[in-house]
Amino acid sequence: MSFQPWRSIRGRLLFLAVAVEALMLTLLVANSLRLLTDNMGAQARRQADQMAPVLIAAIVAPLAQRDYATVQAVLDESASTGGIEYLAITDPGGRRLASTGWSEDTPLPTPDPEFRLFEGDKQAPRYDVAIPISIYGQKLGMLHFGLSLKQITEAHGQLFKQGIGIALLEIILSAGLMGLLGYFLTRHLTALTRASEAVAAGNLTPPPVPEGSDDVGRLGAAFNAMSHAVAERIGDLTAARDEAKNLARAAEAAAQAKTSFLATVSHEIRTPMNGILGMTDLALGTHLDAEQREYLTWVKLSGESLLRVLNDILDFSKIEAGQLDLETVSLDLPAMLDSMVGIYSAQATAKGLTLAWQADGDLPANVVSDPVRLRQILSNLVSNALKFTEHGGITIRVHTEKTEQPAVLHLHFAIVDTGIGIETAKQDMIFAPFSQAESSTTRKYGGTGLGLAIVTQLVHLMGGSIHLESRPGQGSTFYFSVSCRLGEAPAPSPHLPLPGLLLPDAYLAVKHILLVEDTPVNQLLGRKLLAKFGCSVELAEDGLKALAAMKSSTFDAVLMDLQMPVMGGLEATELQRAREIEEGLPRLPIIALTANAMADDRERCLAAGMDDFIAKPFRADEMLETLRRHL
Repeated sequence: MSFQPWRSIRGRLLFLAVAVEALMLTLLVANSLRLLTDNMGAQARRQADQMAPVLIAAIVAPLAQRDYATVQAVLDESASTGGIEYLAITDPGGRRLASTGWSEDTPLPTPDPEFRLFEGDKQAPRYDVAIPISIYGQKLGMLHFGLSLKQITEAHGQLFKQGIGIALLEIILSAGLMGLLGYFLTRHLTALTRASEAVAAGNLTPPPVPEGSDDVGRLGAAFNAMSHAVAERIGDLTAARDEAKNLARAAEAAAQAKTSFLATVSHEIRTPMNGILGMTDLALGTHLDAEQREYLTWVKLSGESLLRVLNDILDFSKIEAGQLDLETVSLDLPAMLDSMVGIYSAQATAKGLTLAWQADGDLPANVVSDPVRLRQILSNLVSNALKFTEHGGITIRVHTEKTEQPAVLHLHFAIVDTGIGIETAKQDMIFAPFSQAESSTTRKYGGTGLGLAIVTQLVHLMGGSIHLESRPGQGSTFYFSVSCRLGEAPAPSPHLPLPGLLLPDAYLAVKHILLVEDTPVNQLLGRKLLAKFGCSVELAEDGLKALAAMKSSTFDAVLMDLQMPVMGGLEATELQRAREIEEGLPRLPIIALTANAMADDRERCLAAGMDDFIAKPFRADEMLETLRRHL
């Protein structure tokens, strides 16, 4: 950026002071020159007035006698005195009778009507005068003479030069004094400007600026106080930021520890649960007497209840951590509602309740949404309605609402029961985690208090809302809505219909399956189930043995656990995929069979090269359908 001194206060003050000084000195010199001119002009006029009578008195007699020689002599003698440039006598007709100092061939100059020092047409400054000569009333002629103004012009010039010199010297001295004064007046402002520019450049703690008792000095003191306050504030903010970062890191570490803890707990609980439920299913598929079947049925129901509690805790943790992803697949809405009624019809019948669903208006056969989460929402609400209803029944009502986008619609559900109802003051709290309307409710009806909290979060994730209308003793109605898209009818499955549980499956017969599992009970369960399906099974206890088995034998599919000694399932899968690429082998279906059920477990499995994911504890039909999908 070019230097522009007039942009600073000091430069403007200096420029203004020099301009004012120059103007004043100009006026002073001009006035002095005017006074000199007026004074010298007055002297020239007095000299002319004094000379004229003397000359006329000397030449009037010779002129009257026409003694022109005497007249010429008087003129020559008078011209010898200083200050007269020419003298001339003319008769009344204008004929020159005598002259000195003026050429005979040149006409006499015209007399000046007033004194003027500078004339543009004169070679030298001169005052031309013409005075009539008369005697006794008779005009004898005119006396012409010119007074030299050279001395006046020289004095005028000298005064002008001296004035200019003095003025320049005065301006230089004034500029120096004003610059020095401006420096003392604005040096604090300069420091303030630099400090402000430093703040603008990002240095929020500039060095202190000078202070003083004058206005500018007090401004510097105020700036220093402000800078000190800003520095303290920055220190506080920096400390708060560092503390926030530390808290965020601690919270992140706590969340990670919580996630790891939940994953570990999930794995440690699901692994024995898989054995309990799986072995119970195997036992129920054998020949039992009525008492044994009743006992095992209660074992299975208790295990499934425990599993629902575990799933609620894990789902809530996933939602809290933002790790729950929704699927978008086509689902048959009427069929899902039919299955929902079918699942809970036995429980409703046992309590003497009715359970049905009805559509208010036309209901699309297929929509695109997340069937698992929609079923989870309905299951929770229907299960709660059955739990808290002793007489009457439960109805699932559903209707659709069109939106501005033709392919998008809202599904509105209402689960209506005739149960115990909820007081108005306690209706909001039931949507909070670990909360129920009364502690006695928990003791009487059971539950963790997480179900409605999970339902609320799922509804919000699916672009909807949920609310409640209830009166104690008259029942409750839970309203919720979700957003979805119209879908096409799904293509029929190319697979054979599912056989009855634990019966041989013609489609899986002669299939050779590698089961990679380190837990003995799960090894036994897996082998028994696969054998029931008609599969031949080979067992590997860890990932390293699984790699050796896949290298030495040919398999149709692999069921791979994740957490095993020596080598885990993810590492073994990655090595197998690398070997397939290196040797040009066909891709072998590898299905994760694990108790890890957190949100990112499926992603890690797919990223490692696995083809599918089965979470423990699993149902026999779930394993069967997954195997069919990849074989």
